[in-house]
Parts: sequence; C-alpha cells; structure tokens
Amino acid sequence: MAKKIPFAQSKHKTDVVAYLTLVGWLIAYFCGNRAASRFHLNQALSILLADLGLNAVFMMATFADTAVASVLVRGVCGLLSFCVVVLWVIGLVRAAKGNDTPVPILGEVKLLK
Repeated sequence: MAKKIPFAQSKHKTDVVAYLTLVGWLIAYFCGNRAASRFHLNQALSILLADLGLNAVFMMATFADTAVASVLVRGVCGLLSFCVVVLWVIGLVRAAKGNDTPVPILGEVKLLK
C-alpha cells in the first residue's frame, strides 16, 4: 500500500498553497515544507506585496484632491494590478507543474533567506 504524504511533508502542495492569498501563504510558511518550498514562498510573497502596494497607492489616489491625477494614477495602478494577476497565474501554474523558474520582473526579488 502506498504511503500518503501529509501536507507538512509535501513540497508540491506547499508550493501551490503559497500562491493562494495571504492566508494560504501563511499556512504554507508555517505548516508546509518551508526549506524545500523556499523558492515559491519567496515568489508568492513578492507578488503579494506588489499587489498590496499597488492597492495602497490606488486607495490613496482615490482621495486625491485633483481629479485628473486621481484618474491617471488609478488607471496606471489598474493596469499594473492586471500585470500582477498575470504574474500570479504564471507562478501558480509553474508551482503546480513543479517548475522552479522565476516569474518575470518580480522573480529576482529575494525576500526570504
């Protein structure tokens, strides 16, 4: 009979869960195979922080005094947020396939040692 690998020992599951929101990243970090999944944990954290930063700028632009600047900044943030979603999908698909290739642009950012 085949031995089942629990979540705490499965690199593949840890890699995929790391991309599923902040809660998923925290679960993957604290309960998953942290040493083996460091690459995808780092990738997912970079994408998550980029998204949070863009959302913060978007929210600040919503309360800007000038309408033109507000619309321009929100438009740029919207476009960049779409790019972050594309990077998230690329990372998730690569994690599901077991591929450790970095995502474009944010892939070289090292946040975890």
